[in-house]
Amino acid sequence: MVKETSRASWSHSYERGLAELLVEHNVPVYRGQNGWVAEGWKSIVSKFNLKFPAAQFTKQQIQEKEKDMKANYKAVRDARKQSGTGWDDSLSMIIAEPIIWEKLKKDYPRVKRYEGKPFLLFPILDSLYEGSIATGDLNFLSIPSVDLTSDVVSPTDSSTNQHGMLNPFSTTHDVGQSTNMHGQEAEPTTSASSGQKVDEPVKKKRKQSQIAQVLEDYVDFKKQQSQTFVEEMKEPKQKD
Repeated sequence: MVKETSRASWSHSYERGLAELLVEHNVPVYRGQNGWVAEGWKSIVSKFNLKFPAAQFTKQQIQEKEKDMKANYKAVRDARKQSGTGWDDSLSMIIAEPIIWEKLKKDYPRVKRYEGKPFLLFPILDSLYEGSIATGDLNFLSIPSVDLTSDVVSPTDSSTNQHGMLNPFSTTHDVGQSTNMHGQEAEPTTSASSGQKVDEPVKKKRKQSQIAQVLEDYVDFKKQQSQTFVEEMKEPKQKD
C-alpha cells in the first residue's frame, strides 16, 4: 500500500539518493527554467523506487521532499554568510557563538536543526541549485573562464629593467600618445555607450594575437637579459 504524504519517512540515505537523482536529471531534457518537467519527475520517481523498494514514495511525496531540501539549503546558504558566522567546509557545518546562533535561528528558523550538526547534503545541493544545468560539456559547478579580450596585465610596474632594456610587459611608456609594444599607435576603442557596433570576433582575434606577441617578446627579453648578465660576469675576469 502506497504511503500517504504525511506518513512519508525520509532517512538520510533516502535524501542523498534523491539528491543524486536530481543531479542526474539536471539536464535540459528533464529540467526547464522553472524546474523539472513531467517526464523528468516520472523518471526520478521510477528510479528512486527501484533504488529503494521499501520506500515506494509517490510523485507528490518526492516533489515535496525536494522543496523541503531546497528550503533547508537556502536557509543554511544565507545564514552562513551572516556576520559572526564561520563555515567548516570539511563538515559542511556552520560555526558560530551561542549569541550568533540565537539570531540565526530567529532569522532563519530552518537552520535550528543544524546547530552543532553538519548539513551533509550541502555540497551536492549547492552544485544542484547554484550550478548551471548540465549540457554534456559543462560541469554543474560554475568555473571561471579566462577573458581573452582583457588587456594584458604587466607583472612589474616599471617599463625598463636595471640594464635599461624595455620591459615587454609594461603597459605604459613615456611618450606623448598611447602606443603598443612595437611603437605603433594603438587603435582607438569604441565604447558600448557610444552606440557604435564593435566587431567582437575581430577584436578578440586581435587581442589573442597581441598576447602571443607579448609572450614572444618576453622570451627575447629574457634572452637579452641573460646575455647581458653573462657579459657583465666576464668583464671582471678580463680586467684581472
